[in-house]
Amino acid sequence: MAQEDIEQLKATLKLKERLPESLYPLLDRRDGATEFARELPKNFDPTSIMDGLPGQDTWTSVAAFYRAQGRTHEALLIYYALYDHMLVAEEQTRKRFHKGTPLVYLSDCYTNLGYVLIARRYLILTLVKTLFESSGKSHQTRQEFTSGLCGEVGYLIRN
Repeated sequence: MAQEDIEQLKATLKLKERLPESLYPLLDRRDGATEFARELPKNFDPTSIMDGLPGQDTWTSVAAFYRAQGRTHEALLIYYALYDHMLVAEEQTRKRFHKGTPLVYLSDCYTNLGYVLIARRYLILTLVKTLFESSGKSHQTRQEFTSGLCGEVGYLIRN
C-alpha cells in the first residue's frame, strides 16, 4: 500500500483523534501491531472498552488499519488483546459484559484467512454468549432474536 493511501486510511479511521499521542507513531512501525497489543491495555481502562464506548472504537479502528492493508494476522493480535482486556473488566467489576464484538471480528479475520472452521468456532462462541446473556430477557418477536448474528451462524454452518 502506498504511503499516501496509508495516510488516507489513518484519516478515514480517525486514528489521530482516537489514539493517545504517544501511541500514534506505532502505526508507522513494522512491529506496531505487537506494540499496540502491549500498550493499548496500559492506556485504556478495562471498563472503557465495552460495547458502545469510544475506547472500543479506538481498538477496533487500530485493528481495521491493519486489516485494510491485508495484515490480518496483525489485526488478530489487537482483537485478542481487546477480548482479554474485556475479561479483565469483568473480573474487576464482577459484572458480565457483552463481548461479541471482538469475537465477530476474530471470526471475520479467520474467514479472510481461509480458516472457516476456526471462524465458525468464534461465531458459535458469540452465539452462545449472546444466548447466555439474553436468557431471561423477553424479545418482541422471534424474528428480532434470530436475525443478525444467528442468521450469520446459520449461513456459515450451511456453507
